Amino acid sequence: MKKVTIGFILGCILTFSISINAAEIGNQLTRIYDSATGGKIDTFDKDSNLNARLGSERGDGDNTGGTLILYNHSDSKPRLSAGTLKDEDAGILLAMDKNNIARIQIQASNSKYNNLAFIGIRDKDQVLKTYLTEEYGFINGDLIVTTDDLKDYYTKNEVQNMIDKAVQKALKK
Repeated sequence: MKKVTIGFILGCILTFSISINAAEIGNQLTRIYDSATGGKIDTFDKDSNLNARLGSERGDGDNTGGTLILYNHSDSKPRLSAGTLKDEDAGILLAMDKNNIARIQIQASNSKYNNLAFIGIRDKDQVLKTYLTEEYGFINGDLIVTTDDLKDYYTKNEVQNMIDKAVQKALKK
């Protein structure tokens, strides 16, 4: 009896590990299907609302390779996406607001920013206003001044005095 049970379990494992080449396979919570770009898996909640899509992109648009999109209970409400940018060959994460506008972007590298990784915040018009790379950054379009920048123009004591005054002023608020 043990050999039959083990054989049955092994048969099930082998059956379910075979590649799926089907137009569509689904149940109430998961849908696996082929698309023009490759295989996709959609995951739904108990009320049949789309919550996640995992799939493959062929690279006709900006993305190539694997893609993950998280939704707020509807394919019309993507809120977080992760993928690979074809032209950059780099990972990208986007967080969207309730108007489906990508407001936060995290990217492994970007040729526009000297191939530096960056974290960016966009305004409601999708203009990148605030971002940081490993070498420099901007807040609301203004360059962030570092202590090293200040040392180029001021003595060490002058820089420390400015920092002390700024801290004192901030603490009074």
